[in-house]
Amino acid sequence: MTDSAEQHDGVSRRAQIMLLLASVGGAVSNFGILFVSAKVLDVQENTEFLVFWSLMFGLFGVQSGLQNEATRATTNPSPRGARALVTGTIIGTVSLAVLAATAVLWAPRMLPLSPLPGAATVCLLGMLYPLYVTMVGALGGSRRWETYGLTLLTEVGVRVALVLAIAALGLGLAGFEIASAGGILALVLLPALSPAARRALARRADVPVGRALRNAGWAMTSTTCTALLVTGYSALVAAVAPNASLGDRGPAAAAALMGACMLAVSLTRAPLMMPLTAFVGVAISAFTKHTGTVREAVGRPFLMLGALGLVGACAAWPIGPWALRLFKPEYDLPGWYLASLTASSTLMAWLTILGALALATNRHRLYLGGWCLASAVAIGCLVLPLPLLVTTTLSLSLGPALGCLLFWTALTRPRAHALDTDPAPEVLP
Repeated sequence: MTDSAEQHDGVSRRAQIMLLLASVGGAVSNFGILFVSAKVLDVQENTEFLVFWSLMFGLFGVQSGLQNEATRATTNPSPRGARALVTGTIIGTVSLAVLAATAVLWAPRMLPLSPLPGAATVCLLGMLYPLYVTMVGALGGSRRWETYGLTLLTEVGVRVALVLAIAALGLGLAGFEIASAGGILALVLLPALSPAARRALARRADVPVGRALRNAGWAMTSTTCTALLVTGYSALVAAVAPNASLGDRGPAAAAALMGACMLAVSLTRAPLMMPLTAFVGVAISAFTKHTGTVREAVGRPFLMLGALGLVGACAAWPIGPWALRLFKPEYDLPGWYLASLTASSTLMAWLTILGALALATNRHRLYLGGWCLASAVAIGCLVLPLPLLVTTTLSLSLGPALGCLLFWTALTRPRAHALDTDPAPEVLP
């Protein structure tokens, strides 16, 4: 496919189909992988796999800031700007060093049944994922939406194929962890096969290397808070929730409750957040071209996401407990809890949309502040000496709600009411 066929302001119908398939396929595949792991692994192994899954996607969430920034920065490249490959390589090298140096602190605590293979996989992902998201972000910035969608779709397919193979071979917990990361590891080879991917990595940003790294650092600092609430939330619960929140349960019952809550969070988030995450690059690109008001920019997605969240919450109350027990009979949670988690996913989706709008208008401090506020409130709720179902419900509702309030107040102030898609960049410290 030629550049002229792909590179245009709009998103072609074929690209839209690929993006839809990638987002829906990602959500469905995650359901499938979690279902297979629950059936193949015992309760304690599956709880650890859910922690690994959350660690992996939490890392992806942190580094996804690089994708968002690459999309923004390469939309209007400068001849003196940093090349995407250079930025991604530097960040990947730093990530590897940090993860490897700290592995002795987090791996034995969070992955006690498979500390070595689990930590090695996370460290390798920390090095390679920045290259992948830089490439995907640059594809979005250059409007090569068909290649963008095909890349996301391929990653989903490779991950599912590897997990099913590991399950069939009976390679256990470590095998599931390595296979879950396999999609990203395989796609590092994509630039060798795709001219469009190579051109994306060679594309320049709008600023030199030093400023590009600073902007990417701010974006990833912000998405660190995002990851704590979205993809890495289950790992956060395992790390900070007090033992008192599990009551007087024995080790097996406590592991079952923790695993059930982790799985419930993943299942209720995926229907909204997986598709939305796949389209964030499109949203940022669209917001950079939007010339209307904030209400006009977000009104339609807000209504659509709100309607989906309401329908989902109504369905989750009667159906959710039964569906959860299909994964494991030990996973027994009340309907109100699953409904509240589903409803809170709407708040998270709104927070994501408003954050994308802040980033698209180059308001990095606001983006950071909104997500940090939401994360700080969520963590504060988790450490309360209350039952786990109560603290997680408060955490996932109150935190995003306050973050949305901050974003909305700042973005709709009179001087920011009309979107300025080419503002003077903030002077970041």
